[in-house]
Amino acid sequence: LSPPTRIVSRAGKSFHIKEYPHTELPALLSSRFARARILLQRNYLATRIAPPLGEEPAGAPGGARKDASGPRATAAFDEGIEEKIEDAPYFIALATNGPLPPAEERIDLGPPEMTERDRRYIQNLEGGVAERDRAIALAREESASRSEEMRARLAEAELLAASKEREAALRSEEASAIRKRLEESEALRASEIEKRNRYIQNLEGGVRERDDRIRDLEITQSRREVALALRLVQAGIRVNRLFGKIPTRSFRLVRDRLARRPRRSSNGRPGGAPHFSVVIPVYNHGLYIKQAIESVLGQTFDDFECVLYDDASTDPEVRGLLERYAGHDKVVVAYGRENLGISRALNRCLSLARGEYAAFLDCDDFLDKDALRKVARAIEKSVAPPDFLYMNRIDVDEKGEFVRLWDFTNRSSGPPAEELLKGMFCSHLKVVRRDAFRRTGLFRAEYDAAQDYDMALRLSEGGAFRFLPEALYRHRVHPAQATQGSRGMQEALAGKARETALIRRRIARGDFSKLVSIVVLSLGRVADTKRCIGAIEKHTRLPHEVLVIDNGSPEASIRELRAFAESARSFRLHESGRNLGCGGGRNLGAQMVGGEYVVFLDNDIEVSPGWLEALATEMETEPRLAACCCRVVFPDGKIQFNGGGMRRGAARVRFDLLDTGKDVSDLSTLETYDCDWVPGGATIFRRKLLLELPYDTEISGAYEDNDWSMRIRAAGHRLRNAPLAAVTHHHIDFNPEARRDRHYLDARYDKKALESTLARFYEKHGVFIDEEDLYRYLGYEGSDAFIAKHERRGGVPI
Repeated sequence: LSPPTRIVSRAGKSFHIKEYPHTELPALLSSRFARARILLQRNYLATRIAPPLGEEPAGAPGGARKDASGPRATAAFDEGIEEKIEDAPYFIALATNGPLPPAEERIDLGPPEMTERDRRYIQNLEGGVAERDRAIALAREESASRSEEMRARLAEAELLAASKEREAALRSEEASAIRKRLEESEALRASEIEKRNRYIQNLEGGVRERDDRIRDLEITQSRREVALALRLVQAGIRVNRLFGKIPTRSFRLVRDRLARRPRRSSNGRPGGAPHFSVVIPVYNHGLYIKQAIESVLGQTFDDFECVLYDDASTDPEVRGLLERYAGHDKVVVAYGRENLGISRALNRCLSLARGEYAAFLDCDDFLDKDALRKVARAIEKSVAPPDFLYMNRIDVDEKGEFVRLWDFTNRSSGPPAEELLKGMFCSHLKVVRRDAFRRTGLFRAEYDAAQDYDMALRLSEGGAFRFLPEALYRHRVHPAQATQGSRGMQEALAGKARETALIRRRIARGDFSKLVSIVVLSLGRVADTKRCIGAIEKHTRLPHEVLVIDNGSPEASIRELRAFAESARSFRLHESGRNLGCGGGRNLGAQMVGGEYVVFLDNDIEVSPGWLEALATEMETEPRLAACCCRVVFPDGKIQFNGGGMRRGAARVRFDLLDTGKDVSDLSTLETYDCDWVPGGATIFRRKLLLELPYDTEISGAYEDNDWSMRIRAAGHRLRNAPLAAVTHHHIDFNPEARRDRHYLDARYDKKALESTLARFYEKHGVFIDEEDLYRYLGYEGSDAFIAKHERRGGVPI
C-alpha cells in the first residue's frame, strides 16, 4: 500500500498515533503481533491487533507517546473499532489518503474504494481469520474431550481414595487393638520390674545393714587397739615394735593421734573432704529447685556435699527455698549481690567446694538416686583417676515425664580432643576432678551459654576422659529454660571456642611464627637477674629474644652482669648509663627489640613451664587486648597480684591488686577476667601500641602502669589477666640481702620522685590517688594535706 500505515495505541484514556511506511507493515505484523480483526471504513482499514500471550508489544514505546493524542485519534478509536476496544492495546489504520477524516464523514459514507490488490490482501486476512476460527473451534473440541477424560479420571481417583480410607480405618482399628495389648503387656512387665527392684532394694538394704554392723565392729576393735597402744605409750613401751601386730587402719589412727595430725576420713582425703561436691548455680526457677536439691540429698552414695550459689535471683521464692536447706549438714549455701552470669556463678560454686570431684547440676534438672554411687564405682575401676566423666542423659518435660534419650556411645570411641571439634557431646552428668582445673583454669564469662563446651575443649587437651554408658541425669526442657532463647548466640560462641582451641593447641605444639621479645629491667641484684634468665632459657619454647637493660646499676654489678652475658650468650645486654625509671626503661626496650609482642619482666621474676604459651594464647585469640599480665606469686605461696582493679570517685581513685593475699591453691585465683589496670613487671604487650602510646617518663617510681592502663583503655583497648601464666616474684621482702642494697632502695623509694608522680597523675587525670600510707611516707598528715598543697599551687587537670 502506498499511503503510510498509522498505528493508534491506547494508554489509559490517551491515544497515540505513529506512522509506518507500508513496506514495514508485513514485518510488523509477523514479528510483533499474533492475530488481527479487520474493520472497513471509507478512507482507512482498521485492524485490531492483540500481542502474543505473556509478551508486551514493542510497537508503540516512547516514540509513539511523543505524538500526543487528540479528538481525531479518540474519534478514530471509538468509531473505528466495534468489539471490546478497551482490551485492545494496539490498532492499525491503513490509510488510503491523507489524515484521518472526522467521525461524521465516516458514518455517512459508503464502503471505501479499494483496489484489487487491497481486496486480495483483505481476503487473505479474512482467510487467516477463518483459519484461526477453525483452529479455535478444533481446540475447543479437544479441550472438551480432555475435560471429559479428566472428569472420568477424577471419579476413578475418588473411588480409589474412598477404598483406601476404608482400608486405613480397618488398619487403625487393628493398630489400636495391638497398642492396647502392648500397653497391657508393658504394664505387666513394669509391675514385675517394680517387684524385682523392691526385692533388690531389700537385698541391698540388708547388705548395707550388714556392712554397717561390720564397720561398727571394726571401729570398736580399732578403738580398743588404739586405747591399748596409747596405754602402752604412757607406760613407756616402744609402740613401734607393736605396729606390725596392729592392723593398718589402727596404725594410722594411732599415728595421727600421737602426731596430733588432723583425722582423715574413711576415703583418705584430709580434713574429712567429701568425695563429690555437687555444685548447683541458682538463678530463678523456683518451681524446680526443690526437686533438684532433694535429688542430691536422696543419693544412695553418702560421701558428698551440695554447694548452692544464688546468682542474685529475681524470683522471690528462691531465697526462701534456699534458706530452708542452709542448715543441712551436707548443704553449703551462698548468695550473690549482683548477677554475674552462669560462668562466674559456676566459679563461685567451685571456690566453695571441697570435694575431690565436682559434679555439675543445673537448678531446673535432677539426678537419678544412684547417680553418685555409679560414678564413684566407675572412678574406682579406672586405672588412673579420670579428669572428666560424662554419660548419657534423658530429656524430660516440665512435669518430669520422659521425652527422649540422648545416647553418646558412638561419640566416645575417638580421641575426645578431636571428637569435640565436631561438636559438644560430653553431656550431663558432667563430673570434673578438682585438680584438673589447675591445668585448664576456670569457666570463662566470655563464653556464657557455651561455657561447658569451652571447658570440655580445654580439659580434653591432655586430660583423661571417661564415658559412663548410663543415663543418670534428667535434663528438663521447658519454655523458661535459659538455652531455649539463645541458640543463635550459643552456636556463635561454640564457633569461637573451636577457633580458640585450634590456636591454643597450635601454640602448645610450638607452632608459632611470631617473635616475642622479652625485656628484663635490671637494677643491681645480679643474682636475681641470673635466676630470671636461667628460668627463661629453661621454660620458654616459643620463638623469642631476650634483652637485659641495666638501668643504672653500680659499677660492680655491671661488671658481673657483663661477665654473665658473655658466658651465657642467650641474651643481649644494654647499659643505659643512668636510671631511666621503670617507664623510661620499658620505652627504650620497646624501641630496641623487633618482636610483635614484648614481655617486660622485673629481674626478680622467675617464670614457670607454659608461662609464655598462656600469654600468647590470650593475645592471639583476642585482637583487642593491649596487654595481659601473669598470676604473680610470692615465694611463700601467697598471691601478689592477678591483675588490677580500680575504684574511681569524683576526686579520688583507688587501685587494688586482685586476689592479693590468697593462697596459690585457691581455685578462685584461676579465673580469667578483664582488668582495669595491669602491673607491668610480668606482662605481655602489643609492641605497636607501646610505640604509639609509650609510658609517661614524668611518672616514675610508682603508678606508671596505672597511668598507661587508664590511657590505653580510654583509647578503646582491653586488659586481661592470664592465671595459667604463673610466675614467682622474689620480692625484696623475701630477700634479706636485697634489703641491704641501699642503691636499689634509694632508687626504688625516692620521695621526691614519688611526690612528683602523684602531682603529675592529678594533672593528667583530674583525680588524686587514694593511698593514705603513701602520703604519710612522704611526710604529709594524709591525702587531704597533699591535695590542699597542690590545689593552692593551681594544679588543674589537663
